[in-house]
Amino acid sequence: MLALCHQRAAQWFGQHSMIDEAIRHLLAVQALEEAAMLIEGEADRLALRGETAGLVAWVRALPREVILTHPHLCVLFVVGLYLQAEGAEATAWLNDLEQSLAEMRSHSVEIEKEIAVLRALLILVTGDIAGGVTLAREAAQQLPGNHLLRALALLLTNTISVLGEEDLFEADRMLGEFAEEHLHAGNMLVAFAALIYKADIEMYQGRPHRAAQTCREALRLVPHAGSQELPITALAYCLLGEIRREWNDLDGAEGILRHALAIGMQLSNVEFLIEGFISLAMVQAARGRHDEALATFEELRHQIRVHQLAPLDITQMEIMRVRVLIAQGQTAEVARWAEAIQRGRQGQRPISALVLLSETEDLSLFRVALSQGRAGDVVAPLEALCTRATSAGRLRNVLEAKMLLARARWASGEIDAAMRDLDASLALATPEGFMRIFLDEGESMADLLAGYVASRLPSRERAHALKLLAAFGRVIEPSALPLAETLSPRELEVLRLLATGRSNEAIASDLVVALSTVKWHVAHIYRKLGVTGRMQAVARARELHLIA
Repeated sequence: MLALCHQRAAQWFGQHSMIDEAIRHLLAVQALEEAAMLIEGEADRLALRGETAGLVAWVRALPREVILTHPHLCVLFVVGLYLQAEGAEATAWLNDLEQSLAEMRSHSVEIEKEIAVLRALLILVTGDIAGGVTLAREAAQQLPGNHLLRALALLLTNTISVLGEEDLFEADRMLGEFAEEHLHAGNMLVAFAALIYKADIEMYQGRPHRAAQTCREALRLVPHAGSQELPITALAYCLLGEIRREWNDLDGAEGILRHALAIGMQLSNVEFLIEGFISLAMVQAARGRHDEALATFEELRHQIRVHQLAPLDITQMEIMRVRVLIAQGQTAEVARWAEAIQRGRQGQRPISALVLLSETEDLSLFRVALSQGRAGDVVAPLEALCTRATSAGRLRNVLEAKMLLARARWASGEIDAAMRDLDASLALATPEGFMRIFLDEGESMADLLAGYVASRLPSRERAHALKLLAAFGRVIEPSALPLAETLSPRELEVLRLLATGRSNEAIASDLVVALSTVKWHVAHIYRKLGVTGRMQAVARARELHLIA
């Protein structure tokens, strides 16, 4: 009688779409096959909507032998395990399923193709970029057009391919179209993933405002499981936290990042949290808590190893960790990291397949060289990086490279060239509000910005430089501003010629003006600088970083 009551209750709950309750009643009377069939009937819908945590919980309530007799359900279970960063368990279940199918000798061709796609994706996420992309694309083409695994495989392989071709314009276009296509098809999981990839691309394009908007669009696609946000939403929150960090909203950034970590760590979704851990460590470093930041990096290293994630995740972490080490003055460890990278590159490390990651690593290597006093070594490679990144639309990297070029030239005494590079960097940074990319460079950047403010007339870029100096704690007194601001472009030109030792007559000839005009400019320069002669004017101008 009790068993019959449970069966009727399960039927009623199932008819009213209360699947959790229906499954609970079926399991209570060990109606395992019926429970498996009910779960399998819901599995595709859950997976497409990104609700894989619930799917995994349901399947785990079933015995192993029942799961393996439902191959498609087992495949989606493996997808759910992967999305929860349970890579080792996912691989074990995939092995068991293949063995079970070999023993059964009767299964659909589609199941074989699903397994082939999963194998390829697992190869891909373990770091074999070239091999994984080829296998995943070949296997995905054998599945129906609306299949979840086909969509996931094509999303990953197409994204990696366009990034490997160094073309962010194409990546941005492709991901937008991909997201729209799968949104209309009701495949929320793939549409969400495509939008998050798109937001990442927009960050590299130097458009954090657009990236934040894209993240919010992605979050609106994902349903809540009651009051609990689904684990995949952590990807969007991690990026939103990083954007807040870049805007120097450290309180806002830390709140969002800790929210992301809380969502992901409940189910050990470390794969979704790599960027979140890194951004949190950088927030801690920005607050001066360097030891805490390094401890966060070490916790991330531990999680990557425990969950057997891709070696590229360690690479991504180390690229940012070394910047904290530089700020701490840990020169020996910084040097060891740089030497290890150079040795690894001789062996053609896998990172070479991902231009974005490789370029970010280059920028950290250039910082190491600057910290070691080797400014001259980085100028040519930074200029080459600027050229490549500009043509591919990686304007955030251009911004960063121009800033590092300004640092290098400033350190080498090339003041005018440094100011031009900083002009270019600030021109990209100002409209989008980039802050931390400058502030994380430390006092050398503050000195450079002070020189910039002293040598430039009012502009949007100069106003942003003043904002950065205020964040450094270097508030420029209003009384100190007129010296630089009131020198006209022509007066600055005359001042630079005075510094070369040229006579008034020679300056008049160079500028094709009357001698009286030059004398008039010189008199104004003396008055504005508060000096009475050439030598004093040149010394004062150099003190104010108006000339080299």
